Amino acid sequence: MRAEQVDYVCAHATGTLQGDAAEAEATSRTFGGQVPVSSLKGHFGHMLAACGSTEFILCLEAMSGGSSPRR
Repeated sequence: MRAEQVDYVCAHATGTLQGDAAEAEATSRTFGGQVPVSSLKGHFGHMLAACGSTEFILCLEAMSGGSSPRR
């Protein structure tokens, strides 16, 4: 997949200064600030192994309702 094919990024860093900064830098380098980025983890915390699947489900629900920050 090419960067221009991506419409939205659900950030997944752990809420630490180092992790969030590294993820923001990588996202910026990859997409150049042209893709909406948000994070759900701040709303429910880090649920360890369940975090990725929970974020995936919430993103799908948001997109199906038309409320995701897609272009």
